Amino acid sequence: MARTSDDPATAASAGLQGISGWLVLPAIGTFLAPFFYVYDIVDVVRHFSPSLPAAMQGAFAVAVAIDIVMIAGWGVAIHALVKKRPLYPKLFIVLIVVTLIMSVAATVFIMEFFRQELRLSDIRDTVMAAMAVAIWCPYMLLSKRVRATFGWPRPRG
Repeated sequence: MARTSDDPATAASAGLQGISGWLVLPAIGTFLAPFFYVYDIVDVVRHFSPSLPAAMQGAFAVAVAIDIVMIAGWGVAIHALVKKRPLYPKLFIVLIVVTLIMSVAATVFIMEFFRQELRLSDIRDTVMAAMAVAIWCPYMLLSKRVRATFGWPRPRG
């Protein structure tokens, strides 16, 4: 088996360039993510009522605004992925970290503001987001395929 260096040209010639291997999984997630945020918007709108207290209405509006921003972010990530821009791995990392932060914040907000018990779905969503960060951030930073495909992170030295 031939060893590959950190040089993107060498990695590309070794067959590591392109959306294949493990990189397929974050690519699929990138294309699916906007749909999850659209679903979240629909869920928030479904629970909205003009008779809710003003603070709760504001919380719903903030949730929808954040979801719209995340949809736009994932849209940019899809474009960067398709065009194989160096922005993609960086943006992917930012978006999954923000997803984790928002999941934790939403869970704490719901527990404190609405005085609701912690639900299994809240725990599941936060654990899934944490697992995505734990798995895909190191992958995007260390993978030779990511480096060969997107030219980022740049080799050290």
